[in-house]
Amino acid sequence: MPSLLVVGLLPHESGKTTFATSLVEEAKERGIDVGVSKPVSSFNVWYQYDCVVKSIEKRILIGEDVYKLHEAAKSSDPIVIESPVVSLLLTPDPERVEWKSAAYTSLALPYLILLVRVTGIKRSEHLCP
Repeated sequence: MPSLLVVGLLPHESGKTTFATSLVEEAKERGIDVGVSKPVSSFNVWYQYDCVVKSIEKRILIGEDVYKLHEAAKSSDPIVIESPVVSLLLTPDPERVEWKSAAYTSLALPYLILLVRVTGIKRSEHLCP
């Protein structure tokens, strides 16, 4: 089976997921059975809040990128297998820094990892680092 790996030069916001989702949708339209994977992902509480809500609804941490790919592929595979490691990140509240991300990125403040989901062969675990 042919495989395709989508990579980019920038770590985030470079269009990798948008491009991969377009490829998946085109393949599905052509009748190709598509499998997706995002082995390690993370998402931000403030900027991807819809994923926080989805995660609460499903009672399992789900990253935005794999959710988009999963939906585009109309996948019947468990999303926890498609993305076995997901981190929920928190930065300072954007409203309090007047939406100026440079206010905290210039200080080299790292993202704070609030929660990590790791899925193994038998089960998923949520870890608070």
